This record gives sequence, C-alpha cells and structure tokens, in this order.
Amino acid sequence: MLTTGNRCRMIGIMSLAACFLVGTLVFGIDWGSETATGYLSYDEHTFKTASHFDEVAILDSMMPTDHVAPMALVKPKAAPVSWAQADFLKLIATLTSEETKQGAKIEEVYFALPCNYVSFGPQALGVKMYRVTEYKDRQIRLETYVDVDAQAGYMRQAAIGYYPPKAVTDIGELGSKIPAEAIVRIAEQAGGTEFRESRSNNCIIQGSLVHTYWLISYRPSPDSVKYEGFNITLDAITGQIVK
Repeated sequence: MLTTGNRCRMIGIMSLAACFLVGTLVFGIDWGSETATGYLSYDEHTFKTASHFDEVAILDSMMPTDHVAPMALVKPKAAPVSWAQADFLKLIATLTSEETKQGAKIEEVYFALPCNYVSFGPQALGVKMYRVTEYKDRQIRLETYVDVDAQAGYMRQAAIGYYPPKAVTDIGELGSKIPAEAIVRIAEQAGGTEFRESRSNNCIIQGSLVHTYWLISYRPSPDSVKYEGFNITLDAITGQIVK
C-alpha cells in the first residue's frame, strides 16, 4: 500500500517529506491499481527566511537550487520561525496561481514541527493539490505537491500524474477548519505534551489535514513507524478527539 504519507516522504525526503512535506506523513489512502507517470515537473528553490512572514521579501530572494534538503529535517542550529498556517498558504497560493486557474484544488495540508519548537508552531508546511487533465492522449489525475520549509528557507514543487484518475475529494473551505498552530495546542493537551516530555523533546510532530480530520503524530524521528509514538485524530472543526 502506498499511503499519502509515504508518498509525501518519497517526494520530500527522497530528495519532508512530508512528496511535507512535507509529505511527509503516515496517514492516507490505498491507491490501488493506479499507475504513476513519474515526475512531470520538479523544482526546488531556496529563499531568505525570517522569523516573521514577509511574502515580498521571500519571493524576491527565491533562487533555484538542485540541493535536496528533506523537509522537516530542519537545520538543527537554524532559528525557529513564527509563521502561521495562513502565512504558508498565502505563499503557496502565489506559487500555485496557475494551477489554481486550471482548476486545481487542495486535497491535503500537512506540516512538520520539531518538538523543541512546539511553542513556535509549524516550521514546515505543504499541500497536495489535484486536478484532472490530459497527458499523452489519456486522462490523468495531476497531483502537485508544494513543500515550504520556513526554518531552512527551502521550497519544493513537484507534479506527478496518476491514471486512470480515481475520484478524490478536495479539502473544502479551510477557513472553517482549525489551523495547524492551533491543532498542535489541542494535541498537546490531549497527550502530546506527556509524550514529548518523555522524549526530552527529541521527537518531531507531524500533522495531516484530510477532509474534516487532523491526524497528528508525535514520533522519535520522521521515519519511525507509527506505533512508536503518540498518535491522535482530531475533528478539524470542533477539535474533539475522534480516536
């Protein structure tokens, strides 16, 4: 089975990620008998990062790179940033404006956060977008992944096609759902703090918003298996524990 999370790690860590990553994350969907086209596009850029979000400065400083830096494996000595989910999504919306014009919709939002920076919120965040299009005389579902590692000053955008295109559901109105920085606080109160402190903050927090649920995982490392950490599913609208 190839899950959304494993696929995100293929793009984000292959090179986090989480493709956020990444993503980056271990939650997902059984893709069954779909066939992949391989990468249809792949771009990496670095940018000058700062503690507080400044889209103009970020876009002005973006430079293409062939350096592969796994999302979520942020620079150990880099200063943390204080970006909100809305900041990441604003930048991603600018970078994917052409995809959006062609009908692409967001299917998943995912993030990564080193446990020792829990008070700062996500340090890396990405999205998976999709649309149906034509490729070599066949219909495909074109998936575009955009990963932004704010702490490391690094972004990745990759597109892969899958056929035959199975139906998927977009994430809907994000404004009605609890953002990443707030869902982390809820997860902390629901058992995340206990796990994090038991690991002396030597862990990473990863989250994936799919449909109306946040799937949150605290794990010793980005590649550790799911049962090694603390995992919780939260209603993205109410914040209540689902399981």
